[in-house]
Amino acid sequence: MRFFFDTEFHEDKHGVELISLAFVKENGEEYYAINKDYDQNRSSQWLKSNVIPRLELVKTEGLLYKTLSTIKQDLIDFCHDMDEVWGFCATYDWFLVSRIMGGMMQKPAEWPFQAFDIQQALHEKNMWMNQLPPYHSNFTHNALHDARWTKNAYNVIYPTQGQ
Repeated sequence: MRFFFDTEFHEDKHGVELISLAFVKENGEEYYAINKDYDQNRSSQWLKSNVIPRLELVKTEGLLYKTLSTIKQDLIDFCHDMDEVWGFCATYDWFLVSRIMGGMMQKPAEWPFQAFDIQQALHEKNMWMNQLPPYHSNFTHNALHDARWTKNAYNVIYPTQGQ
């Protein structure tokens, strides 16, 4: 099954730390979690203005704030049928998912090795961002909103494959 995902993260000279992540399956099922252990006081001003206030804006079922070990088990359970995964500027996102799993080689064997990227697909199809659904909204930089957007963008780029 095809999945669409996004993360929000903190990056500084000490590395990259997950703030939140979301996965949306092509059948519409969703997973969203916020890293319970992330210290929001460490956030840059940009994160404090653009990400932190949006963490809880989306409607989802279940507990939002979870430990990384709980998120790891949730992802193993939720993504058991993942054949293909798509993101938007997905390099750090896939790196963070790999880290949650314990490293690139520790991800479940049935998971894809790489994440596909909407920006690369646009380039390959000779398309432009303005041909996709509008990206910016009051929910932009919420991982679940952005994963949903990625699914919609994919369906525009590949209309017969995404249905």
